[in-house]
This record gives sequence, structure tokens and C-alpha cells, in this order.
Amino acid sequence: MDIGSYDAIQQVYNQNIRLLQYRLPRQIENGVTTIFDDELIKLTIVVSSQLVEKITITTTKSHSVEYQQTFAGFQFGFAEGPNEDKQHSEVIANGILAKYERANDGVLTAILTRTSGKAIE
Repeated sequence: MDIGSYDAIQQVYNQNIRLLQYRLPRQIENGVTTIFDDELIKLTIVVSSQLVEKITITTTKSHSVEYQQTFAGFQFGFAEGPNEDKQHSEVIANGILAKYERANDGVLTAILTRTSGKAIE
């Protein structure tokens, strides 16, 4: 099962990442590709027939701005998707539901609620 086309994923990711050194190339070959690997972040993408099957982000500093930007670029990109007309989408991580709603006037509302697990205390 794939995540989506590489073309669509790189477009929404690159729109959401501000750090130029962590942008995705416009095209990659099929197979396993390490996009970048510095002392802070290693990003590997598995592609088959130009469909992304897996994205792996490894970091030595999970609280760094660089890692958070990289992760958020994918997370927000998947929530928003390439179609700006999308009205609703949802993502669940660690029992937290992030629900994105876009009004007809283009206003985006993000709603965070707990779906399972224990709250941070």
C-alpha cells in the first residue's frame, strides 16, 4: 500500500518546509533513496512506480527545529494534501486527533482532541 505519488508528496512537503537544505528533489528513482543524511537528520524514502511506500526520518535530536520542521512538513502536507479545496482531513498520533477543517472562504481551523491514552500531566 502506498502513501501517495512522490510528485504530490514532494510538492506539499516543499511548500511546508522552510529549511532549504531539507527540501525534497523534484524527482527520485524507484527504490530506496536517502534524500539527506547529515549529523542531525537522515531521510529515506522507498518508491515503487513513483508511488511512495515508506518515509523514514531518523534524528539524533528530536527536539531540534530542523527535525520538527521536517516532520511537520510531512504531517501538515498529508493533512492539507495537494488539493486546497479539500474540506476536511484527520490525523491521529499518540492518541491525539488533529482535525483540519477548511471553510469555503479558505480559513483553516485545526482542532486537537484526545481519542485514547492518558493526558500529559
